[in-house]
Amino acid sequence: MNRLFLGRKKIIFIVVVLFLLIILLTFWFFKEQVKKEPQENLYRQIYTAATDIVAGTEITENMIIAEKIPGEMYSEKYLTDIRDIAGKKTNAVFKKGEVISSDKLEGINAQQNNYLKFSSHIPAGHRAVSIPVNYYGQHSLIGSGDKVDIILTYYQDSSGEFTSATVLQHKEIIRIGTQENSKDGDVADIAGKNAVSSNGSLFTGLFSEGGQSPANMLILTFYLTPEEAEKIILSLQLGTLNIAICPG
Repeated sequence: MNRLFLGRKKIIFIVVVLFLLIILLTFWFFKEQVKKEPQENLYRQIYTAATDIVAGTEITENMIIAEKIPGEMYSEKYLTDIRDIAGKKTNAVFKKGEVISSDKLEGINAQQNNYLKFSSHIPAGHRAVSIPVNYYGQHSLIGSGDKVDIILTYYQDSSGEFTSATVLQHKEIIRIGTQENSKDGDVADIAGKNAVSSNGSLFTGLFSEGGQSPANMLILTFYLTPEEAEKIILSLQLGTLNIAICPG
């Protein structure tokens, strides 16, 4: 009887040991797999400038360096294939260490596909809205990912005075362009017309002849709710829009 009892205890002990051993081996296997193969959804390969690259330069392979960045930092405009970079000319300056992006290269193909990709990234319940704004600082001080306030300045007929109001607060810039990148000067014309009312040139201090602003005219794209989109478009018709950069 005692022998039978001891035999059962030995079997149970062996089964428990084997079970624990299987668990340890499984844990070790998955740990080694994570070390050997970084998950693609955590890291994306991009390319950065190995040195400062001036506008109009044809990029060669020795001007760029392959890097990996966390997936949450990846942007649709970052180029991941060296064939899309080598041989292309820059239309803007790349600083050393800056990520090579499609918006600063000439001759990127499949523009329609890029628009489709951009549309697919708009958050649910939002709209991508691009608006012209005045910016008096240097272009290098502002870029995609920065957050800004949009301030409307307009002439108030009831009081006969100029007034300002913040129409959007702490909004992230999704894309950024300049007046030079717009076609046929449409944005400059719109801004110039909106600066004048029936009372004449109300924004003489802001605009010079031909509707050109001494400030930098930027085209900023935001993700806005439909209500915010309506508000900002109405503001564009009422007066001029300026930006104030928010803390990071």
